[in-house]
Amino acid sequence: MAIDRRSNPAFVLGGRRPAFGLMLQREALRGFLERVGTLPRGTGFIARFLIAWPGSKQGTRAYRPAPEATPQVALFGERIRALLAQPLAADTHGCLTPAVPDLSPQARAEWIRFHDEVECELGARGAFRGVRHVAAKAAENAARLAAWLHVLAPGAIGTIASEEIRAAASIVGWHLNEARRLLADLDTPPSLAAAIRFDS
Repeated sequence: MAIDRRSNPAFVLGGRRPAFGLMLQREALRGFLERVGTLPRGTGFIARFLIAWPGSKQGTRAYRPAPEATPQVALFGERIRALLAQPLAADTHGCLTPAVPDLSPQARAEWIRFHDEVECELGARGAFRGVRHVAAKAAENAARLAAWLHVLAPGAIGTIASEEIRAAASIVGWHLNEARRLLADLDTPPSLAAAIRFDS
């Protein structure tokens, strides 16, 4: 992975796998896509993200006191700390060599079903015809997410289960519909997009 920075010399970080999240305003994303054209979509850059475009809650956010405890958040934090405390598997060059969990036969069947369901919607009349670049990577993203869900489970061993694939497919499917909604809005001239939102 090559790291280029304006303030420091470039360097190569070998055998690493970055993951990151971005939060930005819709107009900032529109401006970015207008400046760079089709490159982010054509290269699959946009398709590697799980996109969410939540509606505004302004006007409905009545005051609620903070809960005294959030046990599920605490459990999640404990699991993340336990994972971070584990030594990283690496070779003699410092490149990561993580274990790669495989799919159980049932999970593989679930993954194929999800793959084919999405693929059927990529045609000329399909629901995802306008975001083919995103939808084409949905099954790949679901497999990655299922592996994360598998690793997050305390004491996870063995193969990825069908329940983990179903959960990942559900999450990726929701984000796929969000991508369709956002990118269709960005592809529409601003004045027309505003009229469509007003009509809705």
